[in-house]
Amino acid sequence: MRRLTFISIIIFLLGQLSSCSDNFESKFKTYDELLKSGYLENGWIPKSIPTDSKDIRETHNLDINRVFGRFEFENEIRTDTIARQIEIEEIISEIKTINRPARPSWFPDNDELLQKGTINFQQGDFYILIDNKAKTGYFIFRR
Repeated sequence: MRRLTFISIIIFLLGQLSSCSDNFESKFKTYDELLKSGYLENGWIPKSIPTDSKDIRETHNLDINRVFGRFEFENEIRTDTIARQIEIEEIISEIKTINRPARPSWFPDNDELLQKGTINFQQGDFYILIDNKAKTGYFIFRR
């Protein structure tokens, strides 16, 4: 009987440990809310997102410093000054290397990304994808 209790405790503890995660998700209704929270300074969201951004979301993993993010914006983002645009295939290749956190449901899958016609560029450790037609931006953090 003691052995059965001991095995039950071990199974319970293993289950508890495996459910622990270093994945975190944050959501902000507006850019002002993001600024007031001080969260922008954490580095999980690019500082260059537009000041009219709303519905800002990100999910990240602390262990491996990977992020998926999304935001909406009101005014079209000027992309004509971007010195070097990146092909979407390069970004998809990078996304395929991210095993944690899992791609959130609000981040487009690879086929959707290919069809969106986003303007893509790199800024520091972020890949940023801008869809001016849908007024939505996406980002991943790669380090």
